[in-house]
Amino acid sequence: MSGLVAILHSAGARAARPVLLAALALTIAAQVFFIVRFGDRQIENEWGILVGNMVEHGAMTYHVVDGQRVPSAFMPPLYVGHIWLVTQALGLGATFSTPESQRLIAIAIEVIQLGLTLLSGWGVARITSLLTGHRTAALAGAVVFLSMPLVLVQASQVSAAALHLMLVIFLLHRLVVFRASNRLRDAAIAGALMSLFLLARGEATLLLPLFALAVALAARGRRVAATLLFLAVAAPAPAAWLARNHAVFGRPAPLTVVSGYALFRGHNPVATADGREPEFAEIGRHFTGLRATRDYELGRDKVYRDLAVAHIREDPGRALARAARKFIQLWIVDLDFTYPEYHVFQRQPLYMLNWWVVVGLGAVGLAAHFRGGGRERILFAGYLLVTTGTHLLMFVLPRYRTHLLPVLAVFAGIGLLAIARAIGRRAAPR
Repeated sequence: MSGLVAILHSAGARAARPVLLAALALTIAAQVFFIVRFGDRQIENEWGILVGNMVEHGAMTYHVVDGQRVPSAFMPPLYVGHIWLVTQALGLGATFSTPESQRLIAIAIEVIQLGLTLLSGWGVARITSLLTGHRTAALAGAVVFLSMPLVLVQASQVSAAALHLMLVIFLLHRLVVFRASNRLRDAAIAGALMSLFLLARGEATLLLPLFALAVALAARGRRVAATLLFLAVAAPAPAAWLARNHAVFGRPAPLTVVSGYALFRGHNPVATADGREPEFAEIGRHFTGLRATRDYELGRDKVYRDLAVAHIREDPGRALARAARKFIQLWIVDLDFTYPEYHVFQRQPLYMLNWWVVVGLGAVGLAAHFRGGGRERILFAGYLLVTTGTHLLMFVLPRYRTHLLPVLAVFAGIGLLAIARAIGRRAAPR
């Protein structure tokens, strides 16, 4: 019997790579299908407003108060700039708001995002390969990442997800490379990626200390030099944006002016796990003192922050219970219905099964890597903890699970390798 199991295991090992390559081709075809069949054909929501105002008025503005446009840092600037550059490259600035121009711009962005998503899959494979030295595990990690339903559709949406996922994956990759090489050049490349990441995602500021610590712990013999180089290269672009914000608001401001609003969406009288908020008519009285001043957006965000803090202080137990619900929603199963367009997708049995498999394999991979003394433990565990903690503090949307994938996909590949090796050991003739 053991001989038969050994033969089957050997056949399975030989077949693994072709099967994974076929799965990879299928996921790429699926992404192209989603772009063609369901892709966005206009620049909607915050992106359309911000880029439209840049094109038409030459300024980053979002809110209109008393008939006046006021300065904005509501969204991270990198993706807004990306859409603006695509618009200018196509020569469509003068006709940005027309349906024809919107369609061309959206298609161009989606094609670029398809490339970014495929690069992300390659980055996951490279990280997995560096940690295991095993090509099949690396390919499995890439397939896990690219086959996640939310990743399958992300290229077809005008959304910053593809961009910031690619940046964080390549940042994690470079930090793993630096751990092995101890070359200052790799610390500098990581710093450059960190600089872009800070302009692509608001929560990146919370990850900066973790990545700086990872550089310090990875360096051998020149810890201070490597850490300072990482921070020095990361600093210029965010510093320039901070200077811009100070200039337009007339006082110091963060990279993105959204933390108060995000906190309020997670903590208010009608809040659920995924960011339900009262109608503005119910809370509008708190904003009556705000006028169309240059720092309007800062004042608005402070009102939201004060309301959220007051709500937390009024009932800390409810805030903790809601955090537990957010954890379940982020890691296990969707519970709420505030955003039906996401929740219908999230509750599909195939999606739920896919997510549970990814989490299960990721847990196996994390355990195997940590048990083997993996030196990147602080980097990967810290990333998962900071990302999870951010959502528990703010709110959770179904698509936010993609923020966990840069680490989960890598360790899912490692988990598959660990399971295959365990089966092989059991199947070996005694």
